Amino acid sequence: MSGFDKLVLLVVVAQGLYALFQRVSGRGNRREVTRALDQAPAIDDVERWRTITAIRLQDMATGVAELVPRMQRVDQGLTRAGASGRLLLGVLRDRLQPEQARCAAQLETLKRRLAELEATEAYVFFEQQADLGGLIERLGRLAGGLSALESQAEWRQDAALREVVGDAEAIAVALLAPIRQFAGAHGLRLPVGRPICAPGTGQESVWYDLLPGHPVIRVPDDFGEDLLRWPSVAHEVGHLLWWGLPGLAVEIRGLVPTAERPWLPHVQGRRATFDLEAAFAHWLPELVADAFAAMMMGPAALRGLAHSLARPDDPGAVVRLHAAPDGQTLAAHAPPHLRVALSAWLVERMGFLKEPEAVRRAWDATHGAPDALWCPTRDGDRVPLPFVRFRIYGQQLLERFYTDEYQSFAGYPLSAVTGLEMSPGLWARVQRRAQDLLSGEPFNDDPRVVITAAIEAAVAAPGQELRVSQGVRRAVLGIGLDEDPVDDVHYARRAGGGRRLTSADIRDAIVLDAILGARRAHPGRR
Repeated sequence: MSGFDKLVLLVVVAQGLYALFQRVSGRGNRREVTRALDQAPAIDDVERWRTITAIRLQDMATGVAELVPRMQRVDQGLTRAGASGRLLLGVLRDRLQPEQARCAAQLETLKRRLAELEATEAYVFFEQQADLGGLIERLGRLAGGLSALESQAEWRQDAALREVVGDAEAIAVALLAPIRQFAGAHGLRLPVGRPICAPGTGQESVWYDLLPGHPVIRVPDDFGEDLLRWPSVAHEVGHLLWWGLPGLAVEIRGLVPTAERPWLPHVQGRRATFDLEAAFAHWLPELVADAFAAMMMGPAALRGLAHSLARPDDPGAVVRLHAAPDGQTLAAHAPPHLRVALSAWLVERMGFLKEPEAVRRAWDATHGAPDALWCPTRDGDRVPLPFVRFRIYGQQLLERFYTDEYQSFAGYPLSAVTGLEMSPGLWARVQRRAQDLLSGEPFNDDPRVVITAAIEAAVAAPGQELRVSQGVRRAVLGIGLDEDPVDDVHYARRAGGGRRLTSADIRDAIVLDAILGARRAHPGRR
């Protein structure tokens, strides 16, 4: 087992040791601590404990030292990636490498102090090093961040895909640009660096602490197969704003002022008790992410949400509430039928009439216009709950979300952020650009308009994804890059990495970081 493998294992082991010694060293007097040490079954005497701990610390130090050559290889790979790797190279050199050096120095200090302590005083070691738990957490983040950069370095050395990623990240940055401009103009702090995207398996999700200062947004490997998945970009940006803008989440949570847990209903006789307010408070982060997506992309976000959540194979699935793993409370996501209904209402509230109604009709044609939601109970059964109660409460909540003034936004409502909301006027431009994409007419426009137009073009002309993708590529070609862009011929021949870059790759890359915008992985699932 290599030193780094031991480091990964020892992070877990050391957490257990740290918890043990916190318990036995406690806050009591020396006699109580000595008695606790005497009674600890895993430690016969202080010298044995000192030996075991020294071995653990040395293994951790070896693992940290082995990160150095890995970092050197990542540095070389990102350097070869050119402009596409420049941001990540800064993360490596400015954040991870200094953190590795600090962790190594702290471990050496711990080893030296442990060796110098007298046996009778060794019990105070962990008490004096109360930050050891923090060091263990830092080592875990350091290892995870480096692994992420290794994957990114390999991925971004594909000659053609590297440029696509550069364009995609520029598009993603564009989704956050209105918020950044507003924050700068009003002296607000948006402590989130430029987002970084990565392909993966499963649903979309956001990591806030994987790379220091930069959120990492994961999109599934098959994300580019379907342009109607693109609006999930804006959904993830909504999560980023929820977590990243100081005070915003607290203020929005104030719209549903309850501290009750979202318990599953308990049936008593013919009655089932259900706390509607607690349910919405629990669903709030996801509903707010949907609302931000609707504001940023208008009807395209609604189309994408309905497309992603539709269940033509099992229409009843869209009205089912689900239990959390504890089996006693609700899961984090509202049922799809409610999410689509509330997003449609908000898009209408923004001034769109025709498009939301069309989505509603198509949704109801697929799922049968259900009028009840089915909720699991703590007794293992399911009970119907009137959908209208959820819809009315949700609309009232979104009305306040949309119109309230937020101190985290310098006292303004969200609608005051210029460029955040997709207006009907801007939508007319989106529709013109959708026609340009289908006809092959070259143009250049705001990346958000281009992305939204691509979604509309895909709806208008199914099967034209390649033409649309090429048009998107032309419209945003080279944005965010310092080097000369490549000709489109790159997408018809072998890429430098030895594999063919397909239209799916193009779509993947556009959304891959257009999704942009971001704590352990925080799911932003559609």
